[in-house]
Amino acid sequence: MKMKELRLKIKEKKAEVDQLQEQFDTRRKSGGNPSLIFYEIQSLSYRINDKSVELYELEKQYTGLQIKYAYLIGIPLTVVLTLLIEFYKWVAA
Repeated sequence: MKMKELRLKIKEKKAEVDQLQEQFDTRRKSGGNPSLIFYEIQSLSYRINDKSVELYELEKQYTGLQIKYAYLIGIPLTVVLTLLIEFYKWVAA
């Protein structure tokens, strides 16, 4: 999966979690049958937890890709800069 796709999925999951959290807060503050409210709050809580775990997994994949790309770019860049410095020393000598 590409980083761009992962970023979009992360945004979608965050939006889902935020929406569920709003539903949870709204239902918690509303009145009505206590046992029904408890059941709905518990159900929303489980759904929030599930989505949060999915979000965590996506963020972990994204971080892994960031590290991978940092190594893919950083190591060759370091080698090239080192070679340029050595070449400059050789030319200047």
